[in-house]
Amino acid sequence: MENSNEIIYNVHDPANCAGRECTIHNRRIHHMRSWPQHYREDKGVMERLSPFGCGCPDPDDIDWRGPSGRSMATIHGCIVHPFTGSGICQRWELHGWAAAWLYNFPGYAVTRDGRIWSWHPDDTEEIDWTELPEEVAQEERKGMHPKVNLLNALGEWLRFDVRAVVWQAWHGEPIRGSRIVHVDGDRFNNSLENLIPSSQLVVA
Repeated sequence: MENSNEIIYNVHDPANCAGRECTIHNRRIHHMRSWPQHYREDKGVMERLSPFGCGCPDPDDIDWRGPSGRSMATIHGCIVHPFTGSGICQRWELHGWAAAWLYNFPGYAVTRDGRIWSWHPDDTEEIDWTELPEEVAQEERKGMHPKVNLLNALGEWLRFDVRAVVWQAWHGEPIRGSRIVHVDGDRFNNSLENLIPSSQLVVA
């Protein structure tokens, strides 16, 4: 399963979900994609584990079930989003742009326009949810892709390409900057819609 060490067996045939959302075979881009998947065997539903430890219904699992099966899959004990005051699993925005948490990097969020936001005051390990987040400064060197320094859950400062951070936050895949390319060729345009894996790039 995505971002998880859990393995599930005897899943349905991919043909059964062709052309529709599926939490196993056809995952959408959504604000919880970077969270680990967790199968609730007691309820028979797929969850996403938030950065705060709570299990939230996987949006793709809900959509796959259709109207008749959604009631059971959507019942859960969500916690309050520290910034918006709503449920942690609900869609939310920063400065007018849809935002997603950066899994395994507490106190960071990424907006679809390619900006990274931090609740770490003065770049310390402390997280202050009572204050508005600050945009993480991007280091730009001639001929290089913009980079950022981020503090992970282990208290380690790590350096990444901005394109890789944006991709991971929304697609839930590990940060591997060399795999991500810019559709328009502009390395400074790190909006989600402008990023694509090199394996999917079509050369004319």
